[in-house]
Amino acid sequence: MKDTSPEMEARLRELFRRRSGAERVRMGCEMFSTARVIMTSSLEAQGYRGMELRKQIFLRTYGQDFDPVTLDKICQALFPDSTARLPSDSTPAAPQGITHDR
Repeated sequence: MKDTSPEMEARLRELFRRRSGAERVRMGCEMFSTARVIMTSSLEAQGYRGMELRKQIFLRTYGQDFDPVTLDKICQALFPDSTARLPSDSTPAAPQGITHDR
């Protein structure tokens, strides 16, 4: 969904360009941290704890960056005691309602 007018989008882009590189990096880090807090809260509400919580955070953060076989190998190496295994023919889905306009 894109509900921002082209004029406002251009204005916002210009405001971001005026910031220093360090400010833009700080903003990105803060957004990542906020997203991680929201994601962690959501997973905890679903009952994930301990190593399974860490695995789900990893899968949601990096799961679409690897092919399914590689992702399963990474999960087996990082989470050897994890009770759940990622099937090699599937990848974790992106959370519903989130799109990336690039």
